[in-house]
Amino acid sequence: KFVNEEWQKMPWRAWKSPIGQYKVLPSFAVIEWTYRLIAWSCLLHAKKTNGLPLWFSAWLCGTANDIFFMFMPFCDNFWQAQASVMITPRLPLYIVEMYAAIIYISTTAARQFNLPYVSEAALTGLLAHVLY
Repeated sequence: KFVNEEWQKMPWRAWKSPIGQYKVLPSFAVIEWTYRLIAWSCLLHAKKTNGLPLWFSAWLCGTANDIFFMFMPFCDNFWQAQASVMITPRLPLYIVEMYAAIIYISTTAARQFNLPYVSEAALTGLLAHVLY
C-alpha cells in the first residue's frame, strides 16, 4: 500500500536497474551514480574529519528546499527525471545526494580560507554555484 493514494496513478517505480537505466539514458545514469559516489565519499570524509553535522545539515537543508518548492503552488509544475532510485514519484535520491555533495564540498573548501563568516558564506555560495 502506498503512503499517498495519488502515487498509485503515477508511472513510477522506487527502483530501476542501473544497467537498464544506462541502456535508455546513458549520460543521465552516469551523472546519477557519480553524484551518489561523490555524496557518499563526502560522508566518509565528514566522518573522518568531524564534519558529520555539516554533511547532515547539507543533506537536510537541500532536501527540505526541494520538497518545500515542490509543494508551492506557483512552482508545482516540474518533475525530476525518473532515476534508478526514487524516494517519491517526484524526488529521485540523486537530488538529495547532489545537495549533500555540493553544499558539503563548497562549505568545507571555503572554511579552509579562515575568512570572516560573511566572506566565508559568500565564497561557499560562489563555489556551490561553480559546482552546480
